[in-house]
Amino acid sequence: MSPVSRKRLAVTAGLVAGLALASCSADDAPAAVTVDGAPADMPQMWVDEFIRLKVNNPDNEWLQQVLRDWEITPAEVQEGRTRFEDCMEDKGWLRPITSDEGTQTTTARQGQAQPTWGSAEFDALQAEFDADMRLCESAWMQPSWLRFSMDQNPTGADPMQAILDCMNRYAVPDLAGLTLEELTRAWEESSDLFSASPQAALCSIDPTGERGTTMEEVYWSYCGGESQRCAMDETTEEVVCEPLPPPDWCP
Repeated sequence: MSPVSRKRLAVTAGLVAGLALASCSADDAPAAVTVDGAPADMPQMWVDEFIRLKVNNPDNEWLQQVLRDWEITPAEVQEGRTRFEDCMEDKGWLRPITSDEGTQTTTARQGQAQPTWGSAEFDALQAEFDADMRLCESAWMQPSWLRFSMDQNPTGADPMQAILDCMNRYAVPDLAGLTLEELTRAWEESSDLFSASPQAALCSIDPTGERGTTMEEVYWSYCGGESQRCAMDETTEEVVCEPLPPPDWCP
């Protein structure tokens, strides 16, 4: 059996991260952490998120350096991706591939045959892989996720409000016309909500249109790639994903 591969789509992870960031607050930040140097035009959501990452990662010198100037450059995003790939490879896994489209990973160790899918040995290997993945992502991928979320929502608007506005623009059946509270509750109750139609999927990927996502890209993400259901773990504050079957509207 070939190694199991997983593609963690950036668009899906970005949506989950953006929604989770909206609920984060700098209220828990120590008094010693200030916003000195933050750009005057930086939305409060992103000021809060820079502070949260600084507070929660005091021993990560590289991350502290990246966040120090209140900017995440493309070079820093790429450096984080390379460090993540190195981290997984150093732990004995096949090297992942990261890009703007997402992260391609393979649950297989270097130079070792993969256990049979569904066996106890495979489940144990998957658990080891997931643990190492969380460690490496937490250490090196947070700037990439934050930069993606900032690009997707440059004004720092409530992500769910932006999605609701998009649903109304496209008159998405069963979702357009809901109140913000109703849409938020529906999303909390069903993680499949935003894959109900191509238009709903587009609104979940690029609600403001800032990224210029096309419907062809939506179909590729949900129908041609390896889509995953992602959720934010409230304990670890990490995005955890699992494979998803393609929606019914896929050709």
